[in-house]
Amino acid sequence: SRSGGGSKKKGGGGKLTPLSSSTSSPAVAAAASSVPLSGPQRDAAMLRTMIKDYRAAVASLERRTISRISDMGGNTTANALWAFAKLQQKPSIEVMKSLESRLGQHVTRLSGQALATAMWAFATMTVVPNGRLMKALETRAAKTIQEYSAQNAISVLWAMVRLRWDPSAKLIDLVDNRIHHLLTVLDRDKNNNESAYYGNDARGGVSSPSSSSSAELKGMTARATANLLWAWARLLHNPSKSLQLRLENKINGVLKEFSPRHLANMMWSMAKLYWKPSRKLMIPYEMRMMKMIDGFETQGLTNVLWAYSRLMLKPSPSMMKSLSFALEGNASSCNAQDVSNSLYAFAKLSIKPSLPLLSALRDQVLVCQPRLNPQMLSNLFWSYGKLQIKPTTTELSALETQMERRMSTFNAQAVGNTLWAYATVAIHPAPNILQKISNRMTTVIRDFTPQNVANTYWAFAKLLLEPPPRLSTALTERSLHVVRGFKPQNVANIFWAFARWGRGLEEPLAHALEKRLEKYVEAIPRGTKLTLPQTRGYSLRFDNIEGIAKGVPLVENVNIGEQQPHLYSDEEEEMSMEGEEEDDTGVSSSSQYYSRKSSSSSVVSNMRDKRESKSTYYWNSKHCSDDDAPAAATSFVDEGSNRGNYNGFSSSSSTTNLHNSRRLNSQDLANSLWAMAVLGRMQSPIFRALWDKGQECMQWDTRELVQLYEVYAFVAGEGPMAAGNPKKVPLRWNSPKIRKRAREECARIQALEKQTTSRFHLSVAAALDRMNISHINERRIGTWSIDIHITEPGLEHIIIEADGPTHYLHNSTVRNGPALLKHRALADLGWTIVTVPYFEWNECSNAAMEMAYMQSVLREAVLRKQNQLQQHQELQQQQQQQQ
Repeated sequence: SRSGGGSKKKGGGGKLTPLSSSTSSPAVAAAASSVPLSGPQRDAAMLRTMIKDYRAAVASLERRTISRISDMGGNTTANALWAFAKLQQKPSIEVMKSLESRLGQHVTRLSGQALATAMWAFATMTVVPNGRLMKALETRAAKTIQEYSAQNAISVLWAMVRLRWDPSAKLIDLVDNRIHHLLTVLDRDKNNNESAYYGNDARGGVSSPSSSSSAELKGMTARATANLLWAWARLLHNPSKSLQLRLENKINGVLKEFSPRHLANMMWSMAKLYWKPSRKLMIPYEMRMMKMIDGFETQGLTNVLWAYSRLMLKPSPSMMKSLSFALEGNASSCNAQDVSNSLYAFAKLSIKPSLPLLSALRDQVLVCQPRLNPQMLSNLFWSYGKLQIKPTTTELSALETQMERRMSTFNAQAVGNTLWAYATVAIHPAPNILQKISNRMTTVIRDFTPQNVANTYWAFAKLLLEPPPRLSTALTERSLHVVRGFKPQNVANIFWAFARWGRGLEEPLAHALEKRLEKYVEAIPRGTKLTLPQTRGYSLRFDNIEGIAKGVPLVENVNIGEQQPHLYSDEEEEMSMEGEEEDDTGVSSSSQYYSRKSSSSSVVSNMRDKRESKSTYYWNSKHCSDDDAPAAATSFVDEGSNRGNYNGFSSSSSTTNLHNSRRLNSQDLANSLWAMAVLGRMQSPIFRALWDKGQECMQWDTRELVQLYEVYAFVAGEGPMAAGNPKKVPLRWNSPKIRKRAREECARIQALEKQTTSRFHLSVAAALDRMNISHINERRIGTWSIDIHITEPGLEHIIIEADGPTHYLHNSTVRNGPALLKHRALADLGWTIVTVPYFEWNECSNAAMEMAYMQSVLREAVLRKQNQLQQHQELQQQQQQQQ
């Protein structure tokens, strides 16, 4: 019974006697009306009573703490803090100040466990002590390190990180050494077949530390291990390899105790530190993951997926299936960062999500699009490009709306990756978006890395867009500034971009790029075989390049030409959103109880900045750059089985990829030769050096071999006009067999492709029919696919090309590089080229105007041919007179 209330009536059927009006609550008032309380009402009344009593007890505890504070020693003060933390009750500011003051007075006499207990309590309550006390606690922690059990050491480090306090390197090393020592003792005991005792995870008050290894290891449970990894990750601190191996052994022993949160935090932490787990750990980890998958929250799933992608480890098929199925079920609860991280991870791993999962994630993109920050927007576009996903009109409109609003905050890599994604999925940005992208690039051009510069050139060229003048000038200046950082692929991509445009390469930049190529050519030892790129980015259909030499049979319905350089060959420069870690305390670290204006504030606020100065990765909701990331993830489980052999990601493979990215490969060499031929730079010494090095180090795939032969046929000038061509460059093949094989491959590829005839082309042919001019549609001259060959007597030398929009720069009347090269190559073979631009043909509104137009261009072609023949005859006469 309560004071002021009555007792329960006998036989009253659960009715309560009325309380005095001064103390009655609504529930009690209902009882006073003699109406029986239902179960929920009765429970609510009891709960309110308990809360009231609990608050009264806490208030009494606070009063007693203040009244007895002068009698408390250091250990007692630590226990008081522990009690408040275990009650999940933050005391008043007055009480906290009193406890902090008393703890500071005894800090030099605190035992190791008392100090760890106090630190744990502060962190659990998310109360940051004043800076003077924190420094004193850190100093005392270093002096008492040998007293620590494993739990004490972890608690101290975890608490400092949670309180945003940057511990000294000395303290971190001392904690590492202590844990390493305790784990070494544990491993030794195991080897001696001695059983180790593992205590539960309850955090008790202060007690005397035990000297036995089993007691010192008490508390080294799944939760403690996960907290240690989390603290290291937040500090960006990589422990020694020896400690990593011993901790992995420990994790293996307690893995069956790991909850979904522990599993997610473990992978997040290891990924943050680029700590590639061993096969011995990962196989049971995946088994535990699949067993606990139903208990994962959305953030945990996306963190695990993100971690796999950052470590470039492909999950086993069964693991990937479980992750995908669980994520599909939780897709509707994904926030903006979750959905961005998920798509980014799939893209980084080169794994296309299942259609149901992909559909669910894309739907969630539309739901979350108002909350997408610049990094998320850039990652989404990059992921779409990497996964070859073409956004729907609705998606594109929503994303571009957000991009237009936030473009002013995009950094150099984000804006570069965004344009790359547009180019990869072959979508032209809306004019206003393109304008904003160009303006932003001009603003942040000084932050462009060599890879950013090359990617930007490639993206504009892929879309057949020329950069605006201001950006073009800025790119040229930046290229000259970072030219020494260009890898072979960067140089090849930049040359290729200018070749696609067919103009714009200024001599200073051309000379600098050629000098850079010379360095890489000179670095290849004699007899070394050029490597084949690890990944390909070729499209099956290309624009034509050069004609094949005489003797190759004409095969109809073919269209071959330049290879599209693959942007991410042996290197990738991209960004990732950090997966948000989950605190293991269940208390949000953002809900700070109160802040102090003390000397600690600057240290706490600068903790992240200090750590981030050592790494390109940021804390939650920030971005990172993965320069020189491997082109493909390594699967640690055999794809043919659910539990195959572990092939873990070896550090040597990434080193090899980085080394190879600094050397010429066959694709870079072939693309550079093609681009220089288009740009008319065949007389440059590097052109001949590239050709000779290719002959010496020949190791080509089919397309590169064909491309190389086409360059040879054009540059060597094989054709009726070759003798008088001043641009003819003598090139030779070291192996006649290779040359023969190249010609055969050209003919074989011709037979594989199909040719299409546009309506524009057919309308030009119809005009010729009305003029009674005989002709042949769609035929081959060497490797070239031509639209119309005039067969009318006296006009057999004329070829008509119906040049549609693909022969010009986007939304322009300027012919692109491949179209210009085609015309030049056919002219060198002795043909007279008549071009019919689509925009001029569209101005002919009727058949009469079309015939008049054709009559005009054919008359001009005949006169041009006569002038050429006359010049040729005059040249021959001059040569005869000189002889």
